[in-house]
Amino acid sequence: MEMVVGPQLEVGQKYKGKDVVSNKGACPLAVQISRANENQDWLVKTVQDEHKCLQTREIKACASRYSNLRILVKALHEELCKKLELGMSLQKVARAKTMVRRIISGDYQVQYKFLRDYVLELLNTNPGTTVRIDVYLETPYLLPQQLLKEYVCLVALKLGFKVVLIDFIGVDGTYLKGPYPGQVLTIVGLDSNNGIYLVAYVVGIIPAVEKVLFEAYPGNYEKQWKRKDLSDQLWECGRATTVNHFNRAMDELKKINEEAHARECKIPENTWSKSHFSGRAHNDYLFNNLCEVLNSMLDEGRDKPIITYLEYIREYLLKILRVVQKEIDKCEGLVTPTTTIVFDKIKTDAAKYVAKYNRYVVNLNEQSCSCRFWEITDFPCRHVFCAIWDIIENGENTPHVGEWVHLCYRLSTWIDMYFKKIDSLNGHSMWPKSDCSFTLNPPKHKTQVCISIRVGRPNKKRMRGVDEPNNQVGKLTKKYLTVTCSKCHNKGHNSRTCKGHGGNGQVGGG
Repeated sequence: MEMVVGPQLEVGQKYKGKDVVSNKGACPLAVQISRANENQDWLVKTVQDEHKCLQTREIKACASRYSNLRILVKALHEELCKKLELGMSLQKVARAKTMVRRIISGDYQVQYKFLRDYVLELLNTNPGTTVRIDVYLETPYLLPQQLLKEYVCLVALKLGFKVVLIDFIGVDGTYLKGPYPGQVLTIVGLDSNNGIYLVAYVVGIIPAVEKVLFEAYPGNYEKQWKRKDLSDQLWECGRATTVNHFNRAMDELKKINEEAHARECKIPENTWSKSHFSGRAHNDYLFNNLCEVLNSMLDEGRDKPIITYLEYIREYLLKILRVVQKEIDKCEGLVTPTTTIVFDKIKTDAAKYVAKYNRYVVNLNEQSCSCRFWEITDFPCRHVFCAIWDIIENGENTPHVGEWVHLCYRLSTWIDMYFKKIDSLNGHSMWPKSDCSFTLNPPKHKTQVCISIRVGRPNKKRMRGVDEPNNQVGKLTKKYLTVTCSKCHNKGHNSRTCKGHGGNGQVGGG
């Protein structure tokens, strides 16, 4: 649409101190109005009412607050009464919000009946996908079956995980919200660029793991003994890459706390210390932060019905695959961008070393170093870089440093990993109907049992570690500190409770 107001000016000229910008588009619709002076009315000179462009859906008046389902009922009630100038109860506003939520997200209970149809549509559009639905075994076959959990592994993610050859996964779970509580369990791996890669996910009632293998997490020591030196020493044991270094670190741990040392000796070393890693996973991760990061990305959909939440996860994966593919299209070279960054950091550290016939032994033919970093991660360590530079200075030829890494860090592997895409699904009206005669109902609703029940308002802040700083800026914690009196300068009390007993600044007496 073209609208001309005032005198005819060319683009680039100034009118009343402002630049003239052309809004002329492909649509011939145009209106020209003008007036001789400011005292006269506006007159329409030209009208071209032929309209060919599409209608825009951008409306400035439609702000995000008008479509926010997370707004509290009281706030929504106050805003509606103020804008509409009507009197209504809180219960009516709450019912209206529930109806809108059902229209947008779907009904919680009804979606369980269409879950098998959704699975058939997912299998038809993405052949090779693995989906498993488990129901309660004690449910009689003649009655409606109750969902226990659903496992989903999309074919694109399955093939990509097989291509990367990184035998490493992390498992973490979080609780669902809504009338039928449950959990969502995510199985996460790593891609060639050291990025988060979701392999599979489970939604439903997931039985708790009775035995946890990773009991050596330092946070457990902070809760039990509340000693930062003990936690730091445990990390030193976990980061040790050689057995000798590990044994020395364990001896130091025994000096600090014999009970902690005895507890660590009962846990297999290959589950928590780099010194006993086999190198099969091609990385040296000691924590599970990548799963927690992914769960935080999926947090917004935890209050939705089950099919809506499953679609929320699938659509999130579609966006991630598209973003990663754009990054892949920009890359050139032999290895991935993150591998290049790691190489640069190792080169900087290697510049401080000199190749000699002692300390660490490097074998380029077997691709090994006595520090075991190359064996664990399949990355050349700083000692390897130093040895390669020494060989080059002596006039010998060596392959490109990128050829010393494992195939999982190559750019070609990253491309093959994301080659298979996730296909879209049809609408609900086009889903195939399941032949199963048993109706699927929501899972059993059980109140979650806590280890300890606290009276009062639930705590919203997580428990911070001993080595974590206080979140209040400019204010230090008084935890584990002894108070000193400003009057008598004795420790254990302040000036308000001082009794005047001794000290350099003793008060009283006469």
